[in-house]
Amino acid sequence: MSFFDGKKLVWNGDSISYGSELKDRSAAFPYGTAAYLGMSVKNYGIGGSVLARRRGDYVRCYTDLGEWEEDLAAGRVDTAGKYLVRDGLWEPRPYRLYSYENGSWVRGGTDSVDAARTPLVDRIGEMDRNADAVVVMIGTNDFYWAWTPFGSPEDGYFSKAPDTEDLDVTTFCGAYHAMARTLLERWRGRDIFLLTPIKLYQVDAGRPGSWPCRWPEDKNALGLTLGDYCRAMKRIAAYYSIPVIDLQRCSGLSPQMNPEFFADPEEGTRVHPSAEGHRRLALTVSSAIRTFRG
Repeated sequence: MSFFDGKKLVWNGDSISYGSELKDRSAAFPYGTAAYLGMSVKNYGIGGSVLARRRGDYVRCYTDLGEWEEDLAAGRVDTAGKYLVRDGLWEPRPYRLYSYENGSWVRGGTDSVDAARTPLVDRIGEMDRNADAVVVMIGTNDFYWAWTPFGSPEDGYFSKAPDTEDLDVTTFCGAYHAMARTLLERWRGRDIFLLTPIKLYQVDAGRPGSWPCRWPEDKNALGLTLGDYCRAMKRIAAYYSIPVIDLQRCSGLSPQMNPEFFADPEEGTRVHPSAEGHRRLALTVSSAIRTFRG
């Protein structure tokens, strides 16, 4: 019997955690990780999610679904953009799009299209607070789209931002600090694990702001590699003494050398793992978690 047997895990992340491209989402590695550890799991991963809140053509961010619906019904929403965020890809839409209810994400408002514009830093509080352990994997979309400034790991030091509300969550590093503090505050004394993104092979999506990222050394529009983001994640996590599982280094999934572990092995995008790729991730993550608690 392991330390985690019978306990509850909550998980958050983007499309890789969600299980995009899988025929059976229960094959996604959050479920496999929980199974290997003997835990139950609630998976809050959602496709397209970024971490940081984007600066945009709005003066108000809706982080409460009821507040958005109330303003919408009362006609207080400026459809020209005052209360909406424009992401450059689709039509303007409310910043707060989804609410987690009864085990699934529920759309909010009349202009909702998807959940990519609800950053993880704003929806981390949706997770079950009665969890025994928390896992978060985020950063792939922040790197790829580069919608937000990177910031610096030092920007979130307590000497510079003593309170969480002092952090600039419109930078990647500021949002990662805010996420770490929220996790430690809301799941005080619980086991928290942060995962870096896996390596990926991303073609040009043909949308504004996208570009090919075929190799680990490729840089985004900010001149940064995905490895730069991962190094910042590890520095920030170390600042708060949160364990990190570095999937950039130890996932065993190389999009260049092991395309069979990705859902699109022949050509094009190698971002989302195949069922076998997810199985390997689950083995890697569950084994790493056991090293912390046995």
